[in-house]
Amino acid sequence: MTEVDRRAATRPYAAPGAPTPPARPGPTFLVGEEAARARSFGLIIMQLCLLVLACVPCLGQAWPLDLAVSGALLGLGSVSAGCGIYAWRVRRYPLGLFRVHGAVAVLAALVIQYYLGVFSPTAVAVALGLAFFGQGNDGLTAWGIGVGAAGSYALLAALLTAGVVEDRGVFAAVDAPLAGKIFMMLVVPIVMLLTVAQARANRRATRALVAQVAEATREAEGEAARHREVAKELDAVRQAGVMQPGRWTGETLGGARLGGVLGRGATGEVYAAFDSAGNACLAVKVLRPGLLGDPVALARFEREGRIAAGLTSPHVVRVHGCGHAEDGTPFIVMDRAVGDDLGAVLREQARLPETEILRLMSEAAHPLAEAHQWGVVHRDIKPSNLLLAQEGGRTRWKLLDFGIAAFSGSDTTVTRQGEVVGTPNYMSPEQARGMPIDERSDLYSLGAVAYRALTGPVPHEAPTPILTLIRITEGRPKSPRSLAPSISPGMGDLLALLLAPEPELRVQSASELRALIDELRAHRGVEVRRRAARALAQSGWGA
Repeated sequence: MTEVDRRAATRPYAAPGAPTPPARPGPTFLVGEEAARARSFGLIIMQLCLLVLACVPCLGQAWPLDLAVSGALLGLGSVSAGCGIYAWRVRRYPLGLFRVHGAVAVLAALVIQYYLGVFSPTAVAVALGLAFFGQGNDGLTAWGIGVGAAGSYALLAALLTAGVVEDRGVFAAVDAPLAGKIFMMLVVPIVMLLTVAQARANRRATRALVAQVAEATREAEGEAARHREVAKELDAVRQAGVMQPGRWTGETLGGARLGGVLGRGATGEVYAAFDSAGNACLAVKVLRPGLLGDPVALARFEREGRIAAGLTSPHVVRVHGCGHAEDGTPFIVMDRAVGDDLGAVLREQARLPETEILRLMSEAAHPLAEAHQWGVVHRDIKPSNLLLAQEGGRTRWKLLDFGIAAFSGSDTTVTRQGEVVGTPNYMSPEQARGMPIDERSDLYSLGAVAYRALTGPVPHEAPTPILTLIRITEGRPKSPRSLAPSISPGMGDLLALLLAPEPELRVQSASELRALIDELRAHRGVEVRRRAARALAQSGWGA
């Protein structure tokens, strides 16, 4: 439950327009598709080469020509088969292999065309190859292969037409009219280049389609995440009774006169309150009726007050005092924060800009650094515990609710037997396992919140909390840049560090996190990139 007067709140943050549109997807989007094409193309070319090679002894050419074309066919067939096998086994078709394959194909095509006849239909087979190479990820290489094939054909055709080179092809055009040869010399290269141009256009269309599908998927996942978050909070909203009289309305606790109820949570009720001058600037959180005899709820509530009262960071709601009513009910007097929590913001905006997420993490890390110095771990960092408060014409992110905080290195605190403490979707792997935790667990949770706000879905989710915990301990989230290509490489590296499954690979402290964020803002990110590479080498992103 956040200390928020939602009715009095104005929207303190709204990105100008929609969230940053996704950038044009890079070549990695279609790596698998190119490998699949390389496998089928390599098989086809190998079979064609073997077919022509078997026919060479029957074509009646001189043995030097037979030897030359046989070598060209064997070379092209072998390279094509090798590329296909590599793409089948590794599921990739690297740029270096693509270039070698293209260069061999251009040279072999020149020999085969001369052998069969430059002005024969052999150029059709070359166009088939150009349709494949033209769709490659690297446009410059694709055009280089196309220009190489077209230029070499035009040069050979020109030499034959001028009589510099003798036409000794199987389908020789010695009796063809000069105009016909010139026509072929000009039109065939143009057709080859147009084939490459069409292949590149097909590539762009495929890329655009992939981007549209990815964006639609991200929107659907973000919408589903928002719906799930709304569903989880519906019960609390129904029980809120905003600004309705409550059990303590009209009473004075800790020098504050209580008004109507702002909201109710699992353990506490938050009342609007007035200071001694009558200003409605305070809020008082009181243990809910019926929980006074619950030692776990009572201990958590009292500890939240003690921890929050000791924090001096401007990024927590300032606590003025704690105490007990005459019947022993504990209460906390604090500033009345006006604004929306991150969960509410994300219900209106599927994702937030990267600059805002960097600000959120930097400002949330401020009170975390202070709490961690005391050995206190928050344990429940999630969107509803991050408030975007409006203060004097500016906004500031505040970290709320230290009710289930624990001391660093502990695996238990005030809990009931069998109780899972925290919010599963944002738990670190060690917290999900029930192992001892420290400040790095909070940093994982903060990274999970940033992942959710940047991509739409949470890092790990399953139909039940238990299955979610299993996924956190055994799996890895998808790469955030595969879900939202607009995320910068630096932000992707920072998330890789925060969400590393092994605590020793993560950002080690909240102060260090703020320093890394400053480095990214200065457009350096060298340290982030170096450490993220190490973390991803040991445990990469999930599928």
